[in-house]
Amino acid sequence: MICTKCGGKISDGAAFCPYCGAAAPIKSDSPKTSEKDDRDSIKARTKEAVGKLYWPAVLLTVLAAAPLLLGQGPAILLLIFAGLPFLVGIAKAQMRLFHGERYDASDLFSGFSDYKKNTGAMALKFLFLALGIICLIVPGLIAALGMFEVRFLLAEGTPLSGMDVIRKSRENMRGHKRELFRLILPYIGWALLSIPTLGALWAFYAGPRFYLDTAGFYCALKEKRKEA
Repeated sequence: MICTKCGGKISDGAAFCPYCGAAAPIKSDSPKTSEKDDRDSIKARTKEAVGKLYWPAVLLTVLAAAPLLLGQGPAILLLIFAGLPFLVGIAKAQMRLFHGERYDASDLFSGFSDYKKNTGAMALKFLFLALGIICLIVPGLIAALGMFEVRFLLAEGTPLSGMDVIRKSRENMRGHKRELFRLILPYIGWALLSIPTLGALWAFYAGPRFYLDTAGFYCALKEKRKEA
């Protein structure tokens, strides 16, 4: 069992978490899927989505990298004022593709519909991430995993304010950071391997799968919360 408060592993039959002392979750009579089952399910749906909509997924990967490529020198202002809400629109397109649906320009630019909130929330996310990285690599990684859902929550039009979106993401990711890390770990290797190909390997192979896998992870967690 996994502690719902700190994410620590609890042995079967234990009444309390040995790490934080919280009460152990009550076991249900219905079987629950393991982390591996969840990852395998996401991978299978990703493969199906890529098979149906390969070129839209490739285009999405290239568009998602655009704000990073533009963030050089004076263009950093464009990254801040246009790139951040654009990344919210990318999240909406990710979810559409994961479900086997095509996206259009209105999806990609949907983050501009609530420009002030989306830009502010994304700016706060990257600020906290930068502070975590400045402190040490590990705190930065933990911060990034905890704020994973920010883009997706904004893409779904959450009524929460910028800071509350970050808090909500951290709350939702409590106990799930390890799952997410295991999901994205192989893509770090693919990203390094794509450097000699000037990003072609990422754009045409790993990138589309990465964006669909991460969208699938968000959708899977959302479904679990509904069932709980």
